[in-house]
Amino acid sequence: METKDKIWIASKYASKGYGYEDLKYGDDLYHLDGKDEKETILDEIWGYVTEYEDYGSIAFREKYKEFKLY
Repeated sequence: METKDKIWIASKYASKGYGYEDLKYGDDLYHLDGKDEKETILDEIWGYVTEYEDYGSIAFREKYKEFKLY
């Protein structure tokens, strides 16, 4: 999964107020095969969600403006 995909998913979950469990069991990560791969990507995406929440949506959107966001 590319960084652009991770940031898209993070912006989606943060904007909608979804939690870690929603991401873990949601459709966005359903296609990933291995447990280790899924958990690694899950943690990376959740890092972006946390950043979104810590710095606010305006700062997050400014920092990642080159990516497509939700």
